[in-house]
Amino acid sequence: MPASFDTPVVFWIFKRPETTEKVFAAIAQARPKNLFVFAEGPRPDHPEDQALCAQARAIVKVDWPCNFQYDYAPKHMGGKVRFATAMKWIFSQVDRAIILEDDCVPDPSFFPFCAELLEKYKDDTRIGMITGFNAQLGRSRTKDSYFFSTYHFCWGWATWRRTWQCFDEDLGTFEKQWPQVRDAGWIKTRFRRKASQAQWSVLFEDLYRLGGKNITDGYWTFTALTRNLLTIIPNQNLISNIGWGKTATHTKLTDRYAYLPTIPMQFPLRHPGKIAVNTKADDFVERILFSPSLLRKRWNRILSILVHGFSALMVLGPKRKQQAE
Repeated sequence: MPASFDTPVVFWIFKRPETTEKVFAAIAQARPKNLFVFAEGPRPDHPEDQALCAQARAIVKVDWPCNFQYDYAPKHMGGKVRFATAMKWIFSQVDRAIILEDDCVPDPSFFPFCAELLEKYKDDTRIGMITGFNAQLGRSRTKDSYFFSTYHFCWGWATWRRTWQCFDEDLGTFEKQWPQVRDAGWIKTRFRRKASQAQWSVLFEDLYRLGGKNITDGYWTFTALTRNLLTIIPNQNLISNIGWGKTATHTKLTDRYAYLPTIPMQFPLRHPGKIAVNTKADDFVERILFSPSLLRKRWNRILSILVHGFSALMVLGPKRKQQAE
């Protein structure tokens, strides 16, 4: 790792000082020359948020030469609005960035990995993002340092202003776009397995009905899938998500992807000879994550009810009905 790191780094925080401290320690080790930190504001109906948000923000103390900028929301904006406003602010100043949330701890090699590929593919509009997360559960898919995928993981990632502009455009028009592509049968042409088609239909329909509230990843995935943007994925995992548990916004239930160990990337990078989707890797992700077996669905349902009680049953019930239809 160099004494200082040129590529801009973005850190998104909220109300989790314990995980924020671990991720910020990794960022501080990289010593980026440009650091942007943005924070969500406390929720009005959660009185404990005020203190927790303040504790998380107090952790971010830059003690190295750095152009440090921050944008801390005074009140809660919701994930969709908070992310959109922050990205507009950041990409008005830089043309690329590495983005970390407050529960995604990167291996030190994640930063130079992203930096090199951000430069290499800066003008290749086929590539939408670079991720540090590998969902293959230890399976090696190539002899190269990375491969290409149609799936888009935001647990430690990097992208360009050009991709953000596509996302920003879709963010305001998703409510019009989704009914059109849904009624045109786009899901069936995009995913081979019926179970995957059902899963994605439910996800995007929920996103549509909720108006995207706090589901930023769903918008990003929709943009990437409809525009056929590829993701660069390292051949070994470079990100450990430590944010699972009752204080999480989305990852309340621990599963096989929680706390995955990281493996340092070796340099110089071995680049693929051509840009093409690794179908074995994508088939694995689709089978494991986006078309789980009936037994796995039932087990996840039981776990949700045990952890969250009757309210989870009320939430999961309608989704199961939609999926069956």
